[in-house]
Amino acid sequence: MTLVGALGLDVLGIAGFDISGLTGSAYAALTNGYTGDSSLYAINLATGTASLVGAFGYGGNTSMSAPLLGIAIAAVPEPGSYALLAMGLGVVGFPARRRRA
Repeated sequence: MTLVGALGLDVLGIAGFDISGLTGSAYAALTNGYTGDSSLYAINLATGTASLVGAFGYGGNTSMSAPLLGIAIAAVPEPGSYALLAMGLGVVGFPARRRRA
């Protein structure tokens, strides 16, 4: 990991981070350490600075935004995981089927 620069804001927590493979743009859901509000930021990968894209809120009211901390997100299996599972079941099931025949 290489440090490229400061974000330009005090961050209390991070709820998510993603880099687009198509555009190379980076986005992060950050909780501001001063206000406690969570917002979406665009991250400049060359300088490390964060630019506010928009705030989160309840029912579109951004003055009522809550911090996005402690959110559990279920993992989505990759297609390769299903293929590996199918091959493993085949390796286990094939000898069992041969024994019955």
